[in-house]
Amino acid sequence: MSDSAIELKPSPDGDRGKPLVHPELAQRAQKAAGPWTPWPAPELSTSRRWLIVPTLIIIIGLYAWGLSHYWAGAHSGVDQNGYLVTARLIAGEYNEFAPPSEFRPGDDEIAKRTADRQTAMPQAAATQGASATAIMAAAPATQPSALQRNPRWDWLRNRVSYVLESPFQFAGRMCIITEPYGPADPDKPAEYRVYAKYPFGFPLLAAIGRWFGGWGGMYVINPICTIVACAFAYLMFRTAVSPFSAMVGVLWLACNPLTLVYANDANSHASTLMCVCVGFWGLLAWFMYGGWWRGFIGGLFLGYACTIRYSEFLLVLPVGFAVLANWRFNVKRMASCAAVLAGWMIPIAALAFMCWISFGSPSKTGYTYCREDTGFGWKYLAGYWGDGAGAIGGNKQGNWETLVQQLNRTGLFLMWSVALAGMIGMIGSAWRLGVTLALWVVPPTVLYMLYYWAPTGETTVGYLRFFLSVVPGLIFAGIWLIERGMKSVSAEKWPGLVMITLFGLTVFGTAAMYTTATTPEVGPQFFGQLGSALVEFCADWRGMLLGGGILVLLVGVWLFEREQAGARVGLALAMFAVTALGCGVNLYNITPQLEGTHQRHSGLRDTVDIITKPCKADDPRSALAPRGTVIFTDEGLCQQLDAVGGYKLYSTALFSPSAFAQYKGAVDRRDKDKDQQDDPNPLQHERAEFYVNLLSKRNAIGNLIAKGPDDLRQHELDIMNKAIAEGRRVMTIVPVRDGDNRRDIATRNMPTRAGFDTVPVAIWGVTPPTEGAAFWRWGGGANPRRPDRFAPGGRDTRANVSYALYEYVPKEKPKPATQATTQAAPATQPAAPTAPVNENNQPARPPTFFGN
Repeated sequence: MSDSAIELKPSPDGDRGKPLVHPELAQRAQKAAGPWTPWPAPELSTSRRWLIVPTLIIIIGLYAWGLSHYWAGAHSGVDQNGYLVTARLIAGEYNEFAPPSEFRPGDDEIAKRTADRQTAMPQAAATQGASATAIMAAAPATQPSALQRNPRWDWLRNRVSYVLESPFQFAGRMCIITEPYGPADPDKPAEYRVYAKYPFGFPLLAAIGRWFGGWGGMYVINPICTIVACAFAYLMFRTAVSPFSAMVGVLWLACNPLTLVYANDANSHASTLMCVCVGFWGLLAWFMYGGWWRGFIGGLFLGYACTIRYSEFLLVLPVGFAVLANWRFNVKRMASCAAVLAGWMIPIAALAFMCWISFGSPSKTGYTYCREDTGFGWKYLAGYWGDGAGAIGGNKQGNWETLVQQLNRTGLFLMWSVALAGMIGMIGSAWRLGVTLALWVVPPTVLYMLYYWAPTGETTVGYLRFFLSVVPGLIFAGIWLIERGMKSVSAEKWPGLVMITLFGLTVFGTAAMYTTATTPEVGPQFFGQLGSALVEFCADWRGMLLGGGILVLLVGVWLFEREQAGARVGLALAMFAVTALGCGVNLYNITPQLEGTHQRHSGLRDTVDIITKPCKADDPRSALAPRGTVIFTDEGLCQQLDAVGGYKLYSTALFSPSAFAQYKGAVDRRDKDKDQQDDPNPLQHERAEFYVNLLSKRNAIGNLIAKGPDDLRQHELDIMNKAIAEGRRVMTIVPVRDGDNRRDIATRNMPTRAGFDTVPVAIWGVTPPTEGAAFWRWGGGANPRRPDRFAPGGRDTRANVSYALYEYVPKEKPKPATQATTQAAPATQPAAPTAPVNENNQPARPPTFFGN
């Protein structure tokens, strides 16, 4: 059938004489499109809305409930730190006691620093054996632009960046420093700003969650985005397929491993997924039915996706195509097309302006400072074929092979090849829809096949996550092809009803056998096993709910849909069989990863709650580590506490000679190899140089050498003494080995600093809950990919991870002897250190948790 007319052909047999398109929908589409329609209108039957709407609500409701089992509300990742610290700043919670900076280096200072750098670079080149010209060419200009120093926009810059009070103060690895990149001097204030290299789109959404739900509200945004994406994916699919096929598409999207992993991850992918689903619903609905508001919503959300991930700028291609294909030289059409473009341009203009005032150019981003905008090349795509370096780590496997392996096993099991055929067929059958989807899917896919960062492995999602925003488009093409191909497969009414009933009962029985870990036996005893499994299965409310749902659907088909059962049985069974197998394998493969991630992050959330929650509900200062405390701890906890806010944080790893070796190695590798001058690196080169200068000193002949442990410890003491002088408390959090006696643990791991007494405050063991396993699989269902290590009650039986919190208290200085007491004083026990007191002369330190 041509796509220039609406399909009103009657369906076979029982539905004879009944149009596949509801007259009202056909009239709306015809009115919007004029003498042509963009593609065949989808099926709509008002008589089945009683079944469609409640079923969709139940599916999405159960999915939301399932996601809640894997929500932890914490994450220690470096990417997550970058997003959430920016969200904290947007929400107005600046770094503790570090007011918004108004520092702007003057022109004289800029000229001096530029001259110093130009003098130092050839000297460094001669020392390191690299070309001075190559190094100078690779070195970016150190001068901030005039707009970067314009005080008019300080209020906006302070919402996305900050200035470190001390160069040792913690800043996440995914942060960059801007011009003039220094000074790296502990005794001088910073003259640079710290930004996360990511755009502001997701941090703005997370800040909204923080405004309404505190810092934990930031972690609720992505689950909400995932649920909204599934709901709008149904509406998007409905622009071209039937309600049943659209619901099948929702199941494919909801159970996709990428969707499940990043639904509870404080990263940018779930929010991008929501934007593309809402945006393409609006764009395709506007394409099909008209209405400027649909087009405006579509353009707005597709534009906002670019403020979350820069690569989503490529969505301008389907937006532009839709506008050109729908353009007519009349006022109404032109105004409608203008609404689409205006919606897309609003967030893009905001993003360009933020880049301009932050980095000095509308086209310059945080990735530019790490040269990651150059991290695309043929050598990463081709691997062996192109004799290139392959992806990250020097792997010779090309990204094309990595993508095919991971899509086939994890990304879109069973569906990706069908989707590829469907997209090609769609271009031939409904070219406007097909070209729109192709412009959505193909450009980002090709772009990330050229990307330098592509971890291999069939079951990993680190590389596949870049393709999550195109997954709905691939699913759309796949279900469209299956529906078009299976519509001609029909059966007689009564055999069709019997087949549907047997299929539903088979699904119910299989679920009961699997969840009760029943091994089927051949022979009459199988029926006894099946009966026992069904009884046990229905004793659980989830089994009862599944069984009741299948029963209601079967009764509904027999009572209300029996005349159409024969015509639809082929499509229904084919869709259901492929979906059940695909989604089942997806859940089987990804469940162990979901459980492991949930365990780690739940333990982290427990740790943060123990540290930050007041011991007395009415006294915020009674927390183990009240706001304003200076904390030395490992990088993982620093990243989480930095997102929470309210603390001055220092990573203990930075006060180690190995830190100098790490950063010096990164600088030397780049400076000595001219081929790496423009190669991407997640760690900014200027920031690595900054830490090299900070952690080094000159020896007798003028060469840079690492500062020794005594030098670094002195820096720590300087920070601690300054904090004590400001009236702050100074603490450290260290991981400890588990044991029977907690006091022994504290003594064995107690860190010491000259001039300070180390006072144990608390120790706790983190045993993450495992309730997540109870949703996707309950009972004794076996999964060999998941070790059997869980004890009754949902607790992990492995050794606990423990942390200890210590406070550094200044030692009491001895009182000078008086003239009257010249003889030696009798030996006595030293007095215990005096604990800090508050204004009520009460101990400021809460009671310790230590005990035997």
